[in-house]
Amino acid sequence: MRRAAATKCCPFPARQAVLFAVLLAVSSLSAAAQQPDVSLRGTVVAADGTPVAGATVSLAGTNWLVRTSETGSFAFRLLPAGTYDLTVDHPGYEPALVSKLACGPDRPLTLRITILRRINLSDTITATASQSFVSPTGTVITREEIQRSHARTVGELLDQDPLLTTTESSQGTTISLRGSRSDQVLVLIDGQPVNNLTTGAADLSSLDIESVERIEIETAGAGARYGPDAASGAVHIITRRSHDAADSWTPKEITTRSRSGQEKTQDRRVTITGLSLSSWSFDGTWSRQETNGDFAFRYQIDPQPDAFVGVRANNGRSSESLHLSAQSPETSLGSLRLSVWQRRSTFGLPGEAPQPTLTATGSDRQVSANGEWQRQWRSLVATEVRVGIRQSRQQYTDTIDIPAAFDYASSYESEVVSVATRTSIETRQLSLVLLADGNWSSLDHRDEVNPPSTWLGESSRHQFGLGGELTFSDEQNVANLPLQVGLTIRSRWDEIASRGDQTNTSRTRHLTPSVHAFLSTGSRWKAGFRGGYGKSVRLPTLHALFWGGDARAAGNPDLRPERVEQSELTFESSYDFLGISTSATLGYWHANYTDLIVWEPRGPTGVWTPVNLARSQHTGWTETLEIRDQRNRWSIAYYHNRIDAINRTPGPTTFGQRVIFVPRHSQRMTATVDIESVFVRWSSMWVDQRFALANNTKSYAAYRLDDLSVGLRMSWGVTRWEILYDVANLRDAAYVLTAHHPMPPRQWSVGIALTIVPRQ
Repeated sequence: MRRAAATKCCPFPARQAVLFAVLLAVSSLSAAAQQPDVSLRGTVVAADGTPVAGATVSLAGTNWLVRTSETGSFAFRLLPAGTYDLTVDHPGYEPALVSKLACGPDRPLTLRITILRRINLSDTITATASQSFVSPTGTVITREEIQRSHARTVGELLDQDPLLTTTESSQGTTISLRGSRSDQVLVLIDGQPVNNLTTGAADLSSLDIESVERIEIETAGAGARYGPDAASGAVHIITRRSHDAADSWTPKEITTRSRSGQEKTQDRRVTITGLSLSSWSFDGTWSRQETNGDFAFRYQIDPQPDAFVGVRANNGRSSESLHLSAQSPETSLGSLRLSVWQRRSTFGLPGEAPQPTLTATGSDRQVSANGEWQRQWRSLVATEVRVGIRQSRQQYTDTIDIPAAFDYASSYESEVVSVATRTSIETRQLSLVLLADGNWSSLDHRDEVNPPSTWLGESSRHQFGLGGELTFSDEQNVANLPLQVGLTIRSRWDEIASRGDQTNTSRTRHLTPSVHAFLSTGSRWKAGFRGGYGKSVRLPTLHALFWGGDARAAGNPDLRPERVEQSELTFESSYDFLGISTSATLGYWHANYTDLIVWEPRGPTGVWTPVNLARSQHTGWTETLEIRDQRNRWSIAYYHNRIDAINRTPGPTTFGQRVIFVPRHSQRMTATVDIESVFVRWSSMWVDQRFALANNTKSYAAYRLDDLSVGLRMSWGVTRWEILYDVANLRDAAYVLTAHHPMPPRQWSVGIALTIVPRQ
């Protein structure tokens, strides 16, 4: 027999102490280390001072070559004395040359190199338009694109991308990729997964956009890089990491934002960057959001004539988050970054729209700590080690419901420890990356309806993965046209063991390969292709495997992981003429899902149990067109998505066949004007019918959304001011996006942002 609830077993604290002891030791050595072997070091930044990661820094006429780190830094060690010409190359920037550098072991040099962005095929990344060839395996949204998008939140930014759809609810902001479920998308922050162990989805509502440096989006075969749970793809969010050599407690920048709106919405955010002491840089962001959330709604399922009308009550939410980070300078022992993120939220659980639940509430508390150590070995080899610890507690309560037999009060405590290493060996044409990671997670479930609380069981999962990545890239001149060719081959092996109270599942092993290639050419007119193929898996949540709840639901320890096979092909073209850039993309993708996990009523008593379905197939097209001024004063963008989801499961059409609820067609038109102190953006989206039943016999009607944003900017001394006004859903008072979950009606908000730059 297991011990009573009060004696929960937790094997993690000792491991946490050891891991942080190692990090602190590395930190101390890093701060104190001397650098006699460093002959030439520096930092590569963009025109706005943002560090440029992944740039190739080489010494002309030699084999010395390095890549810049996340902070834009590089270093050449044990360089023979002499005079060198240094070059900097990056696909999205103009090449830079620094001539006649006299350096050596006795004459070390430190440089700060600024490179300028260029508009070409490798640089057509925007938050509202086409994918990019910066990487042959996915899309990258850089800090420059984030600023140009004028997005207020991370969810709003991602919703502007044609591949992604975000859903706002009382429990936060979740994300869907090409019509997938939110639990099929792996979300990482600085390399650490943040998906909830209970639901499998990730909440992005508390992550402030001012904290984000860039976002990487991968689709086909993302599991070959990031591991399990990236079935439909992965969204990797890299937070900002400033590095300032000046020892000053005066920050480089302070930004505060405040927004108020309909339904008693309040949003407060403060970001401080560039605090420096002993060559360490410190950043921090605090945010708080609060909304009542209740609104009137109506919707109808065709061809059924009945319409549902009511008030979406118990939809309120409040949350508060704090993110702090510290970055050490790069020394002969490498660089170290430490970060802490804490979040607390409370929310209502409104239930279905026609039958709302007025008394159900939930809460979520999370705290995570991450450490990253990076070092460049000689000129070709780089090593990175990441350690992450995350603890969370979710609580769900409804003890006033009628009848009383349906009362519940449950809590879930989870703990995750993850360790990952990355070693890269890079030359001018070849890159070899070796990956290894481990993940230890546990989930504890308690029923707290009747005191004392009843312990319902503990489940845990251990997983270990090894991966490799080989990339070949070449750049030649063919008929005086630049030609870029790249090929990336990835493969990953994972072993996972899941355990429940008194129950152990068999170990599962997964091999997830992927291959991506791209080709681009042109100067003023540019064209390119990118294609990819890969396999991924999504593990059942610990909640689904070992549910220890009431008599209405039960887990299933025999669940198999969801498997998906994906392929994609994208064509991209751009043309620059008279200061105007035109870009267009045409993409096709295909996904075949096997062993989909859904909850169904099973047995004579109708207990809801997760089961595996055979398979379903998703295919889709994406077309985008953008015309913009090269000085980013105005832009017009259009994109169209078509998604077809087809049942491939034999049997009845009730619960035996099921597809994910997705729009079959969606189109968006966006026009932006950003001149001097005025910013205006208008967006209109059309969504076709959404099927309401698995056999596609009933559907929700099509709808249209029009949104407007207006901003005024001004500068005064060391301050910059911005006044913002947003109106969502200009046309309708209410609309519906997914089954039984109406989205908010027409809404408005007014905000003000103040940025202080103490050090000019």
